[in-house]
Amino acid sequence: QHHIIGGGYRKNCTCPCCGVGDRERWLYYVLKNKTDIFRISGRVLHFAPEYYMKKEIGQNGNVDYYMCDIAPGQGMHIIDITDIPFREQTFDYVISNHVMEHVPNEAAAVSEIKRVLKQGGRWIFSFPICTDQKTYEDETIVLPKDRLREYGQEDHVRLYGFDYKERFEKYGLKLEIFSPENEMSKKAIMQYGFIKDDVIIIARVDE
Repeated sequence: QHHIIGGGYRKNCTCPCCGVGDRERWLYYVLKNKTDIFRISGRVLHFAPEYYMKKEIGQNGNVDYYMCDIAPGQGMHIIDITDIPFREQTFDYVISNHVMEHVPNEAAAVSEIKRVLKQGGRWIFSFPICTDQKTYEDETIVLPKDRLREYGQEDHVRLYGFDYKERFEKYGLKLEIFSPENEMSKKAIMQYGFIKDDVIIIARVDE
């Protein structure tokens, strides 16, 4: 019923050679071309790390790379994004690709990410976005079947809408928003199998 960027079935989304999906390819493009994450000597905290991203970031021998997830077995550390067990200003980058739509307490997660980022650090994140409505969430929707109906996936707790930029700016963040349709030609988008209106956000604290 809705156009949701990054949700549902996407034709040709998986690479036939390596199996990497479109979301991860787009994340790699942004990290490679818009950040120095593959070259820095610093610390990176990565929530729900994708297999290929773990491999690529890990090849930077100078980076102190913390892979984590709320579920056991998915990363080196079991960490709740709303209660991060590290000191203030520890990380140069925090990455959470398609994580925030699973987090009931959005404000607590943003507060923790801001706390552990160094001055000048960046939070790189994304989520499915419904382009034809404002962000929708209802705390009374708790059953998986109801979440599937309302948000498009059984373990999602909200459906982000076209107001996502203003929503995160209210937390005191300055956002840079990157999308394939604004970065490259239609031919390149087709060649790389990107979603043309997919979004990666790079955020920093508004001083």
